[in-house]
Amino acid sequence: MTDSVGKIGIMGGSFDPIHYGHLMAAEECRRQLALDRVVFVPTGISSHKSGCVASSEDRYAMTLLAVAEFREFSVSRTEVDRPCPSHTVDTLSEFLGKNPAGSEFFFITGLDAMLEEVKSGNVAVVIIKDQSRIGRDVLEVGLLKRTFEEYDVRFIAANDNLDTANGFDIMSIFRDVINEWYVADTSKKIRAVKQAQGKAGERLAVIPPYGYRKDPDNPKQLIIDDEAAEVVRRMGKRSCRT
Repeated sequence: MTDSVGKIGIMGGSFDPIHYGHLMAAEECRRQLALDRVVFVPTGISSHKSGCVASSEDRYAMTLLAVAEFREFSVSRTEVDRPCPSHTVDTLSEFLGKNPAGSEFFFITGLDAMLEEVKSGNVAVVIIKDQSRIGRDVLEVGLLKRTFEEYDVRFIAANDNLDTANGFDIMSIFRDVINEWYVADTSKKIRAVKQAQGKAGERLAVIPPYGYRKDPDNPKQLIIDDEAAEVVRRMGKRSCRT
């Protein structure tokens, strides 16, 4: 898969379809973990979900288009070409076998996928940096903690000195309340900044819409992406015919 040693993020999912949320999550993980690249792995035959709207080949093609402008992103056919249901452990083992010794792998997954593994009995310990990383809604975080307790999963928040193996910690409840207040307050401030930028005529979207790209001379402005624009024009013509 690569001849160079590095820190590689692996982001799996059905991507039916892939959207900005996937790209933003991958980019945030890349920056926070200082990853050299992130590999998107569209599911072939899922062992958990059923009834994907798009075929595996179409989902692979959509993912290729979505990441085309990101130098650090790539797409793997590892699961698309697999003739049997896909399991994460098989995919990770394949990446380990095909990459040089010394490469570091970071598996990027969503909370819903992690909870599926928890409920399947495949998770013994969940370790996070601090409680805010698992959620900032008091009720939702409380339900998550109850799920961990129900399935006998040890929960550790390193920076908060929280370890459920040591028993109940009443301070964790207060931290959840503070975390929810903090994110609500921050949201108001960011919204005010974005409103000011919008009134000033500045572009607010981080990722350009398909058919455009950032102007190399002025990243705040968009210019037409000639190659993608041709696809958009063909789509428009076909739509007009129908």
